[in-house]
Amino acid sequence: MHTKSLAILKKQLIRRNMVKSAKESIKQKASKSEIYENLKVVFIEMDSTQDVSIILQTLSQLICFP
Repeated sequence: MHTKSLAILKKQLIRRNMVKSAKESIKQKASKSEIYENLKVVFIEMDSTQDVSIILQTLSQLICFP
């Protein structure tokens, strides 16, 4: 596969797992901050980047749906 295709698949996989985590948190009636923390944990587990600032920037881009 091409690099661009792999990047898109990775982003889709991360988003899918984040949505799953958010739905589970909502079922447990978690607060917004707890949901955000759960999303952050899922994203950090799946992302191979070690730079925290890049992780947080990408996370905010994924959460803010266009």
